[in-house]
Amino acid sequence: MADYLKIKKVKKINDEITLENIFDINYLVGVNGSGKSSVLDAIALLKDSSNSRKLLNVDSRIELSIGGKKIVKTINIPAISSPFSPNAQLSILVSVSAEDITPEKAGPGVIQHRLDLAILGSTVTAGIPPQQNLNKKMVFDTLKKAASILNMPDFNAVLENKDIWNDSSVRTIQQNNTKIDPSIVAGGLVTLTKLFHRVSTAVSGSTPVQNQNVDVFLVLIEEPENHLHPKFQREIPRILNDIRNSLGPISEKVKFFVSTHSPFVLGEISRFSNQKAYLFDDGKMLNMKKENCLNSDGVAGGQCAWLVSNILGAEITDLGYPENYCVLEEASLQGILQKMSELGIIKNMQFISTKGWSNSSKIINQMKNIETASNLIKCNPYYFDKYIVILDNTSDFSDKDKEKVLAIKMSLEKSDNKNRFIELSKKNIEDYYSNIDAELAKEYEERKNDQNAKKDFSIRISEKIKSAQDFSKLFDKELDFLLVS
Repeated sequence: MADYLKIKKVKKINDEITLENIFDINYLVGVNGSGKSSVLDAIALLKDSSNSRKLLNVDSRIELSIGGKKIVKTINIPAISSPFSPNAQLSILVSVSAEDITPEKAGPGVIQHRLDLAILGSTVTAGIPPQQNLNKKMVFDTLKKAASILNMPDFNAVLENKDIWNDSSVRTIQQNNTKIDPSIVAGGLVTLTKLFHRVSTAVSGSTPVQNQNVDVFLVLIEEPENHLHPKFQREIPRILNDIRNSLGPISEKVKFFVSTHSPFVLGEISRFSNQKAYLFDDGKMLNMKKENCLNSDGVAGGQCAWLVSNILGAEITDLGYPENYCVLEEASLQGILQKMSELGIIKNMQFISTKGWSNSSKIINQMKNIETASNLIKCNPYYFDKYIVILDNTSDFSDKDKEKVLAIKMSLEKSDNKNRFIELSKKNIEDYYSNIDAELAKEYEERKNDQNAKKDFSIRISEKIKSAQDFSKLFDKELDFLLVS
């Protein structure tokens, strides 16, 4: 049975929603106030609802099922207590990793992890239990690990005696042989160090998660990307995955729930088969049509490209992806458009030609190539309903070939974007050259049977296009939709 989480009447969430098929690492995505924190709060309340009276409503309900076992908490506000359901089968632990632990997550039954890096430079006085000193060494090692990931200079600890962490001397922390105060290191380094420490110590062998009576350990993390450069925000999915995998046999008991606003985090989770994202808006869930829904299986894999653009408000081009795909009949047109894209005259698109530089390709092969290219692009959940097909004039095609063209056109025009099939007015791209340079067009006619004529002349005509006005003139305004707005 698939794992799930049901929530009803908890803070922002009113109607019962279900996060279906929970993965090992689950991200919660949406604008501020969409309900992400409500989900994290609900999970914390499953373990400890002593601070719940201001957060819940009459008939609030939280239900979590993992591995066929479930725990249900129903709350009746007028009641003095809000106990677990008597038939709870699932034993859980909950850890919160956040910069500020809010009251709703601060119940005594919830494991909380705070970290002040200032402890690394403090005096180690006699009488402090050895375990505390050992924990400081663990924190220092975590700081060094975070610095390595961020490509920052390494740290070292210095003091009089040999055993830095178990004597009564004052230690100093150095970076590049310069003494520093560890409490004021770079914000991104602090963020990553705290993330490592909180998550690692929450599920380390010193915690009750090792206890065989615990079925699942739920780690709640709020916006781990804060203070991190986008380059390192991309590392978060890998970091969480590595931490989980490092836990050995108990890793199967650990599940993460992470709220995030970062397109760089979400752009990377597609690389991991055990990570997904759930979409929220105004206390409800969203499907891939951006419609409210009560049950959601989340978004994973290649769907994350769609998520970045449609939910976070970022454009896919912000992550280096092309704005769209454009399937072309002729390589001549591909060469021209690619050059115009590089010059910034037209939009950033990926242009695909289904015909080589020669004039020998048969129409039937071109149609097959166009269909193949279309089918490949359709596999991408971001481009599948956006990509464009541009063909030369088809008036000379046979009736059978025209039927193939019509089928392609109809399949594209089913989407909301109706301008996805473009049939040019001229039969060859080279027929447009005279709009810019009549002498060049005449020269092409004289040499068009040369082996490299199409390629050479596409390069030459491209060199004559210096502006959007030139581009518009060349193609009789037929391709103006490609121009940068």
